[in-house]
Amino acid sequence: LGWDFPVLVIPKANPAGIAMGQRKPAWLTSGSIGADDLFADEIERGREVALFLDLHEDEKATMPYLFGYGSREIPIMLRNAMYGIGVEFPKSIRKWWSKKIQAVNTIEGIIWDDDDASVDARLECKCGIVLETPIAWPLVHRVSLQCFVISQVPALYERLCEPTATGA
Repeated sequence: LGWDFPVLVIPKANPAGIAMGQRKPAWLTSGSIGADDLFADEIERGREVALFLDLHEDEKATMPYLFGYGSREIPIMLRNAMYGIGVEFPKSIRKWWSKKIQAVNTIEGIIWDDDDASVDARLECKCGIVLETPIAWPLVHRVSLQCFVISQVPALYERLCEPTATGA
C-alpha cells in the first residue's frame, strides 16, 4: 500500500473460509483467529504499531459493527466516515452476540475495550479497530466495505498523530 507509517492491517486471516461463508478454519479450536496464541505471538513480535486494523467477519451479525481499543476519537472518525457512505450500525448487538453480553459497552455500533484475550485486545498501540462485517452479506459487499475502511487509514493515522487528537 506504500504507507510509511506504523500501521498493521490484518486483511483476512481466513480468506478461503470467508469466501465460503465460514468465519474460522476448521483446525481452530478457539473462538477466533485473533485468540490463537501462535497467531497473536507472531503479530505482536517486535512491532511498534500506532494504528491497528483487523478486518473480521461475524456469522451472526445482521449489520456491521466496530471494536475500538485505545483512542476513542479514531474509531468514531471511521464510523462517521462509514455513516457518510450510507452504512448503518446497530444500536445494540444483543440480538446476535451472546458472550459477556452484560459487560459489553456498545455505543452507536462501537464496542469499546472488550478484553477477550484476542490479539486485538492484547496488541499495544495508540488505536486498535476491528471491523466486523456480516457473513450473510454478499462477498462483494463485505469486501467493498473493507476496501473503503482501508482507504481511510491515511486520514485516521494523520489524525491519530496530531497533538490534539484524543489518545495520541
